[in-house]
Amino acid sequence: MGEVAVRAARAVGYRGAGTVEFLVDAGRSFYFLEMNTRLQVEHPVTEMVTGLDLVRMQIQVARGERILRQDEVVRRGHAIEARIYAEDPARKFLPSPGKITYLRVPGGPGIRDDSGVYAGWVVSPHYDPMISKLVAWAETREAAIARLIRALGDYTVHGIAANVSYLTAALDHPAFRSGDYDTGFCTRHERDLLKPPDRDLEEIALVAAAVSAFKHDHDEAEAFAARAGESGAARSEWARLGRLRAVRGCGRWRPTWRCSTGGSARSRSRCGALARASTRSGSGAGSTGWTPGGTITARSPSSWTRPATAPCSTSAGRR
Repeated sequence: MGEVAVRAARAVGYRGAGTVEFLVDAGRSFYFLEMNTRLQVEHPVTEMVTGLDLVRMQIQVARGERILRQDEVVRRGHAIEARIYAEDPARKFLPSPGKITYLRVPGGPGIRDDSGVYAGWVVSPHYDPMISKLVAWAETREAAIARLIRALGDYTVHGIAANVSYLTAALDHPAFRSGDYDTGFCTRHERDLLKPPDRDLEEIALVAAAVSAFKHDHDEAEAFAARAGESGAARSEWARLGRLRAVRGCGRWRPTWRCSTGGSARSRSRCGALARASTRSGSGAGSTGWTPGGTITARSPSSWTRPATAPCSTSAGRR
C-alpha cells in the first residue's frame, strides 16, 4: 500500500504531506478509496510509532528542505487513537453541545492527548463535536489497548455527554482484541457497545446530582450577594455625600435658631437679624453670634427643619 500511495502522489505531481486511504477485504486485497492533500486526524498514531514530527516535516517539504527517505523511517511498537466526541451514543450519537463544567484528562507513559478544550469551554453546535484525540502507545498491540482503556477510565468530562464509555466498550470487546473486525463492527455488536446504565449506581448518581445542584445554587447565591454588596456600597456612598452636603447647609435642611437674649424689643430684633445673616452665610450647627444683648445658638441637626424651597443644586463646592 505504501508503494501504491507514493505512485498515486507522483501521478498527479503532488509534493508534500498527504494521506492515501484504502479499503482491505477479507483476502487482504486493498482498493484505493481517496487521497487527502493534508495530514489526517490519525497522524498522531504515525508520529507515536515512528517518533517523527509530521507537521514539522510538512513545513520542511514546503521549504524545499530534505526529509527522511522511506527506508530511513523506523517503526516501533503499536499505537491506537480514540476520538472523543461531545455526542451521546445512546441517542444515536446525537451531538451534545454545551459548556464543559469539569475536565480531567489522563496522562502517564505512552499516553498523548491532543485537545484544545478546557473547563469552561463551550462546545458549539455549529462545528464538529470532537473535543480530544487520545492516543496510547506500547510495545505490543495488546499493551496499547490496555493503556488506552486505562486512560479512557481516567478521562472525566462533565456538562456534556461524551462517547468515552462507548470507546472503552469497543476496545475491550473480544472481537476487537482478536483483530476480527471490519467496518460493520459497530452495527454488529451494538448491544454490547451500548450497555444500559448500572442500576447499582443510581443512588450514587442521585446523591452526586443533589450535591452538584446545591453547589450550583450556593455559588449563584454568593455571586448575587456579591453583586448586591457592590451596588449597596454605591448607594451608601451617595447617601453619605448627601448627608455631608446637608450638614454643610446646602439648603436641603435649615437650622431653627433660638435667641437666648433678653431685654428690650430692640435687642430681640437685632438677635433675629443676626440669626438670619448667620443662616445665609452657611454657618454650621453650634455656631454662635454675639450681640450687645445676648447670644444666638443653633440647635442640633436633629431639630433642623426642611425648607419650603426646592433642594439646592448639586454643583461642586455649593454651600
